[in-house]
Amino acid sequence: MLVLFMDYLKELVDLLNNRGLSNPLRLGILISLFNKERLDYSDIRRALNISKSNLSMNLQILTEEELVKVRKIPTITGVKTVVEITEKGKEIIKQYFKIMEEVRKGTGSS
Repeated sequence: MLVLFMDYLKELVDLLNNRGLSNPLRLGILISLFNKERLDYSDIRRALNISKSNLSMNLQILTEEELVKVRKIPTITGVKTVVEITEKGKEIIKQYFKIMEEVRKGTGSS
C-alpha cells in the first residue's frame, strides 16, 4: 500500500512539472475553467486580482501547452475576450483531482 501511495506522489510531482501546472496561478485558472468551461478574461483578472500583463503571460503559457483557448468575441458593447479550457486541459485537471483524492485518502498510509 505504501508503494501505491508513493506512486501517486510521484505521479503528482510529474504532473506538476508540466509547464501549465507548475505555477499556482495557472493551476487556479485551469481549475476555475474546469468548473465553468468558459470565463471572461476580465472576470478571471478580477477574481485573481492580477494585472493584465500577468494574466496574459500565464494564459499564453496555457495556450502554448494547449490547455486553454483564448478567443475574441464581438458583442454590442465591444470585443470580449473569453478563455475556454480544452479537452486536454480537462483531462489534466481530472488527473490532478484523481491524484489529489488518492493522496487525501492516504492510500497506503497504513
